Amino acid sequence: MGCTLKNLSFVGIGAILLDGSVVEEKAMIAAGTVVPPGFVVPSGKLSAGVPAKIIRDLTESEIADIEVNANRYTEYSQITIESLSGINLKEN
Repeated sequence: MGCTLKNLSFVGIGAILLDGSVVEEKAMIAAGTVVPPGFVVPSGKLSAGVPAKIIRDLTESEIADIEVNANRYTEYSQITIESLSGINLKEN
């Protein structure tokens, strides 16, 4: 079944999202959080803990940073793809 991550959601390193959990647009999951089955993190909220709890509203600055970081990682992925274009990854 899996989980659902909406556009511009942010999931911290080591977080675990269990079946049926949902991270709405512009919501943030803290590093190391365990999101239980069926738990929904609403837009504009920070969730943290084991199990996950809604901690607080995100600031406008934090929400803006989610989009900036998403765009940065998109650029990094394109740079990586381009840097590998001449490499034969199937050798040995």
